Amino acid sequence: DPVLVFEEKRLWPLKGNVPTDPDHLVPIGKADVKREGSNVTLIAIAGALRPALDAVEALAREGISVEVIDPRTLKPLDHETFKTSVAKTGRVVIVENAHRVCNVGSEIAAVMAEEAFELLKQPILR
Repeated sequence: DPVLVFEEKRLWPLKGNVPTDPDHLVPIGKADVKREGSNVTLIAIAGALRPALDAVEALAREGISVEVIDPRTLKPLDHETFKTSVAKTGRVVIVENAHRVCNVGSEIAAVMAEEAFELLKQPILR
C-alpha cells in the first residue's frame, strides 16, 4: 500500500534522539501522552509540540497540571486517548501551526464535541 508522509519544514533544523533499534515502530493511530496532567488536556500537533511542552513547564510552576498529547498520526486519529484524557481533566486545548479552517485541530474539536461533549466542563470554543 502506498504511504504519504507530510513533514513540517520548521521541524527540519531541530535535533533530538533518534531510535536506533531497527525494530522500533511508531504505531499508526495511537497517540502518545508526553506528559501526565490533571487540570487540562493539551493536544499539540507536529511543530506545535515542542513550544507546547515549554509552555507546560511554565504552567507547572504556576500550579497548573497539563496533560500533553501528541497525536503522532492523523489518519486514523486516536479518539480514545483524547477522550480518556478529557474524562480526567474536563478541559481540552488544541494547538497546531495551521490555517484557521480546514485543519486537523478543527477535526479534533469536532470529535470532542461529538464524542466527549458530556465530559467537557465548557463547550469547545474557537
